Parts: sequence; structure tokens; C-alpha cells
Amino acid sequence: MNCIDAIEGIIKRIIDHILDDLVSDRLDDTEYIRNIKTVIIATESFIQENKEGCHSPDVVTRILYSYAKDMWMAHRVLPQSKNKPTIDKTDNLFDREYLYYYYDYIYDRGVSPL
Repeated sequence: MNCIDAIEGIIKRIIDHILDDLVSDRLDDTEYIRNIKTVIIATESFIQENKEGCHSPDVVTRILYSYAKDMWMAHRVLPQSKNKPTIDKTDNLFDREYLYYYYDYIYDRGVSPL
């Protein structure tokens, strides 16, 4: 295993644990996404300072961002598949397109668009 694979694996494990906190209701979406952004920025900074381990930190950043977002989406969509009869279709938080926008908005601005 090379250095960058180790970094990526460790950060993904951290993301998994942050998601566990979200699932356990110790975090809300905004806190989860802000924590993810902090982890990704710290990782990107470390890689920038230690370029001998990785020549393309932007690729690692995109991989980690996508992983965290996909994990969050899976968490948000799971109740929809379990509770289809009770879901209010007018709620934007059950619209996948809106959820992608919602995640990116919080990631970019640090606050919910609601």
C-alpha cells in the first residue's frame, strides 16, 4: 500500500465515524457536512505540504468529497425506501436533486439553504 492509499483509507474511516455520529443523532446535516469539509481541507493541506506522497491532491479531494456525499445521500435516501407510504412528496428533503443541491450549498456556505 502506498502512502496516498493509506491517507485515503484513514480519511474514509474518519468520514464513516462522522456519519455514525449523524446516524446516532449526535450531529445534524449542517454539522456533518461542515465536519467533512474540515477533514477534507486538512487532508488537502497535508498532501500539499508533503507532495512527495501524492502528485495530484485535487484528485484525492474529489474522491473524499464524493465518498462523503455518497455516504450522506445513502443515509438520507434510506428512510425514503423504508417509509414510502408515509413520505410527503412535497418535502424537498426527499427529492434527490434537491439533496445534491442542499449538500453542496452547506459545503460551500456552511449553512443550510432552508
